[in-house]
Amino acid sequence: MKRLVYWVIFVTVFISITTSAGLSQRSPLTNGTTDDPPPVVVPTFPTSRPWQDVKLLRTLQYAHWGPIWSLTFSRDGNFLASGGGEIDNRIRIWDAKTGRRRSSFRAHSIRVMGLAFTPDSRSIASGSDDTNIIFWNVKDGKLTRRFIDPITNILSLAITPDGETLISGGLDGIRLWEIKTQRLLYTLAPLAQPMIYSLAVSPNQPLFVSGGRAGVVQLWNITNGQSIGIIGRHEGAVSSVAFSPDGDSIVSGSYDHTVKVWNLSTRRSFTLTGHGNVVNAVAVNPDGRTLATAGRDGVRLWDIRTGQQIGAIPGYSDWVQTLAFSPDGQLLATGGYDGTIRIWQAVY
Repeated sequence: MKRLVYWVIFVTVFISITTSAGLSQRSPLTNGTTDDPPPVVVPTFPTSRPWQDVKLLRTLQYAHWGPIWSLTFSRDGNFLASGGGEIDNRIRIWDAKTGRRRSSFRAHSIRVMGLAFTPDSRSIASGSDDTNIIFWNVKDGKLTRRFIDPITNILSLAITPDGETLISGGLDGIRLWEIKTQRLLYTLAPLAQPMIYSLAVSPNQPLFVSGGRAGVVQLWNITNGQSIGIIGRHEGAVSSVAFSPDGDSIVSGSYDHTVKVWNLSTRRSFTLTGHGNVVNAVAVNPDGRTLATAGRDGVRLWDIRTGQQIGAIPGYSDWVQTLAFSPDGQLLATGGYDGTIRIWQAVY
């Protein structure tokens, strides 16, 4: 009898120890079986598409007497700046939240082709066909610096995120300037036709991209002024270029009626078709998902990840020449040949 009791106790203890050891070896992700693989975590995106539907928030009627050639938001999102064309040649600063005009000043003797705020949003640089690059105080509109390039018309401008370097594009190529001293650092000659229509600076690397008459999208090193190489080509002139917020992609719009998205790592691209005429401007929303493009046939909105068109803004009576997203991604400003600025907002 005692042997039977001892045997029962032995078996009970053995089973208990074995079971405990088996449980201790199991992963909590395997649902109790060591053969099951851990579950795969698949990233998901919100089901809603920002900017699939838009509403007109504000219209700044007759913002300029004539075409609007340039638009840009200040880095802090408080101001919207616009540059006028051949008729008024003025820069106007608008309150981005209310649409009220804060200041207006005659900047150049001919159209204002490029605008760029400094990172602190206190100053704005303007470039013109009159070969001048001028820095202005945003608050009072006073001239603070003047860069004179006696050789070429200024067609595009960009300022690096650290606020130290100004990049200008013109009829004969690209120039890099030290803003503090106004010293010319580099004069760059593109590999193809030198006329540069558009510039964009990487948000996180010392790189910038240029596009121009030759239809070439070219990447440059800001630190040494060297060309990194041609990213790709269009069949027509490249009118506008932009970086994605993560700096991994470049978007280009062209006279060939197409928009291309270039991946910097793979150098592969895909083409967006939908515009029936020249693409004048491209802008990437800070959300990293939405791309806006403008041309003679209005404004179109795209999912930059898939290349799918998600919306359009019709109703323009004339060309849309320029557009810009606000830094928080909530507003889209458009301007063109009718002299009117329209502020759009996504409907969620």
